[in-house]
Amino acid sequence: MEKARNRYPDFEKTRDRAARVIAPLKPADIRSNAPEDMLFVAKRTDASGDLPEPYLVYFMLVDLLDFKDLGWWEKLAYSIPVDFNGTAYLVEHRKFGLGLFAADPEAQEDDAKAIVHLIRKAVKAAQPYFEHLANEAAEGSRLNLRNHSRALYDRYIYFRKIFRENIERRRSTRNRSTPSAYPACRTAGPLNARPAPVLFRRQPRHIAKPVSPSKKNLRCPAFSDTGCAGSRVQSASSLAMSSCSPTETVTSVASPVTSMADTVP
Repeated sequence: MEKARNRYPDFEKTRDRAARVIAPLKPADIRSNAPEDMLFVAKRTDASGDLPEPYLVYFMLVDLLDFKDLGWWEKLAYSIPVDFNGTAYLVEHRKFGLGLFAADPEAQEDDAKAIVHLIRKAVKAAQPYFEHLANEAAEGSRLNLRNHSRALYDRYIYFRKIFRENIERRRSTRNRSTPSAYPACRTAGPLNARPAPVLFRRQPRHIAKPVSPSKKNLRCPAFSDTGCAGSRVQSASSLAMSSCSPTETVTSVASPVTSMADTVP
């Protein structure tokens, strides 16, 4: 990295800009307030999810601003102790990703959010230096590529499986024999073709319905061909007030209305 610094003409300018942006965050020292077992008891803060990419944070803090890296350990890529307002924190890239660690995360969550905000601003200010490092790596064939082929292949397998399941389901539905109420069609056409059902026309209303034999002896005016002045339609009041029986011949119909003179004593 020392050679990359020397070949970058605006190194000091970019470094000063990032240092002004990240203040008051600075490297931790013996005056920073921290427990003795800070490296073992520090816990991840909730603000860790807003940190930039791990390699950008490392290049900005260690390579550009000369923060100290404690080195790698089991399930640990790097550990950078920082000081914010006299309290020590750890910026570490662990097994579950980059995070900001504190001795008491719940009580120090507000300071953790402020630290993450400063780191993001400093990374943005150091963008020209990152581009210089990328160009140097491309010219020297020193690149780290992320291989996403496994994830893409798993997606392909997943959608291919769903496609084949849908094809098999449609084939089984097409070949399934279903009972039919119609005779099999013998004409040319699809295998499961059904003949169109026969639609019967309704009987016209002007055709009179046949009279059952049991009603031939009915001579009530309601069923008489000449009742009600030759009309076939009898009013509902006449039907309700008629008192004829099916076996007797009705010669007259009594008036259902009784005069008031007959009812008054």
